[in-house]
Amino acid sequence: MSNKLVTVKDYANNQKNQPVVSVINWVFNQSDFIEASLDSILNQKVDFPIEIIVQDDASTDGTRDILDKYIAQYPNVFNCILNKENKYSNGEDITTPPLIKASGKYIALTHGDDYWTDPLKLQKQVDFLEQNKSYSMVCSNVEIIDNLGFFKRKRFNFKNSFDIDAKYLLKNNHITTCTVMAYASILQLRKPVKINFADKHIWLTLLENGKCFYLNEITARYRMHNAGIYSIMKEYSKSIKRIEDYKIYRKEFPSLYKTITFQIYKNLFRGIISSIKVRNYKDFKQLLKLVFFK
Repeated sequence: MSNKLVTVKDYANNQKNQPVVSVINWVFNQSDFIEASLDSILNQKVDFPIEIIVQDDASTDGTRDILDKYIAQYPNVFNCILNKENKYSNGEDITTPPLIKASGKYIALTHGDDYWTDPLKLQKQVDFLEQNKSYSMVCSNVEIIDNLGFFKRKRFNFKNSFDIDAKYLLKNNHITTCTVMAYASILQLRKPVKINFADKHIWLTLLENGKCFYLNEITARYRMHNAGIYSIMKEYSKSIKRIEDYKIYRKEFPSLYKTITFQIYKNLFRGIISSIKVRNYKDFKQLLKLVFFK
């Protein structure tokens, strides 16, 4: 790590070199949180240039106005995708465009309602990947906060850092999106797929090309609130969507066939129990049909 670290904010408008890191921030209707998210990026202390790619999926709550102010203040850093229509509601891919747009060697990921708490997060992760070529990505622990920003708990309670491979990931999802840094070259080779939960597909693509290092440090705050699409879903609905995704994984990652198949049956069991409890026989039948007849 260099001794000459400066904040992104301090030299943002003097950047002339190719960015080393492209920070991607997916945003939709997060006017209450977006400033904290963007400030946490601009306050990172680094010895390399970065770019910030915010994809705003046609926010209607004032998020765009806030974003416009940041773009005007730091025009050499922000490289945004500002959708005129909400692509997610139209069933379009909102994950891939910013990944393709990135010009840095590495890509760091976050969302507009999360923010980084460690000002050296990017520097630590770049240093690690530069020194450990067998790894394709690095992640860390987070603090979970509620909608008002109050601390709830640490997400994980591990004592040490450790490696994550694809089989481990499928059994234990210990990767939090807002902590990830990965090689842009690998992410940009990822085939766009119509999938319910894009994050795990991204991790599996990366893990085909190297290991993930879990850094046992808190680097961010992850906001868990009732407005989240995943948070409001019933368990049987989650199981249906997970199984749909696992069937796609099984085709794309054949070396993981047995591990993925086990996860399909595990989610089938969860979904069946959940649907029976509330006498939801429609989804009960859909689960069986999805696993055994499609």
